[in-house]
Amino acid sequence: MYTPAWRRMARAALPVLLVLCLVAPTEAGGSKSDYQRARQIADRVRDKVLNERLREVWVDAHTLVYRQARASGWQFMRVDARTGKRAVAFDHSALAKALGGTIDAARLPIRPVALDGDDLLVQHGGKVWRIGKRIAEAKLSDVPAMGLAPDGARRSRGGGHDSGLQFVNQTDQAIDLIWLDHSGKERKYATLAPGATHDQHTFRGHVWLVRAADGSEWGSYTARGAPRVVIVTGPPPEEPKKSKEEPERRASDSLDGRYRAFIRGHNVFVRTFASGKERQLSQDGTQENGYRARWSWSPNGRYLVAVQEKPAQTRRIGVVNSVPKDQFQPRMRTFSYRKPAIRSPNLVRASST
Repeated sequence: MYTPAWRRMARAALPVLLVLCLVAPTEAGGSKSDYQRARQIADRVRDKVLNERLREVWVDAHTLVYRQARASGWQFMRVDARTGKRAVAFDHSALAKALGGTIDAARLPIRPVALDGDDLLVQHGGKVWRIGKRIAEAKLSDVPAMGLAPDGARRSRGGGHDSGLQFVNQTDQAIDLIWLDHSGKERKYATLAPGATHDQHTFRGHVWLVRAADGSEWGSYTARGAPRVVIVTGPPPEEPKKSKEEPERRASDSLDGRYRAFIRGHNVFVRTFASGKERQLSQDGTQENGYRARWSWSPNGRYLVAVQEKPAQTRRIGVVNSVPKDQFQPRMRTFSYRKPAIRSPNLVRASST
């Protein structure tokens, strides 16, 4: 039987084409070491800009503690928002010694959480330490500032940071501790006998429900970024029902719901929800040294932290797409890359005292 020459050529070429289709993407995809280097990029560039992330914490209504980066590590600073006074928060060497081990005083792995009187409470691992006239581990149930009130949440959110809740059953009946997952589904974790205490590992944003032996609910509690204590004394006061039409709070909104911060002309403004009036809070923002939309409101809504950013010269970074979907040749793309220089945070008063 006669076979046309073009068909013989097609049959011969088919295996070659198949091989090329299998080999070409492998070569274009890069070697194993290329992928390993790509996975290390985030770690290699992390924390290369001093004070790009301040890790600020409002430890009470008018006191801010933040981590100030230095070339040799970091130190914690304390700011009184009422006066603007700024000072080192505590004796770093003394705390490192109290924590034990080989902890470097210039790189303390702690998180400030609250003020209890004049004492600063910080988290290290799963414990809370009190820094005052002396440094000692704090008992959560003895610190009112570490108490957690029910909030009516019905499902968990977030979950990126380790946290903890200590439940203390001060009633005469057993209670169940139930985790509400991200869809609101219940999962029972523990039962506390009368007078018992239970330490529950959890994550920030996760919600825990307390249910009595008769099936009634005694409040739901949302874990914070640091360990908190839940003292169960019985049914809590009736929780206010949230309106379904109530908009979800933005990061730019004050915690008391009175203000919303925004940037205009490189400066910080706030808008009062009740009246709609706007007020300019900063005057020194410029195109070369403007404020960015990154907010940290005090609990009472009277102060907020705003950060000025002075961008460096814009650079262009090139990326090669070796196997674009719409063509055979590689395609080069470029995008802007800026190295920001972050100044110290500016405390801005959002309302009069």
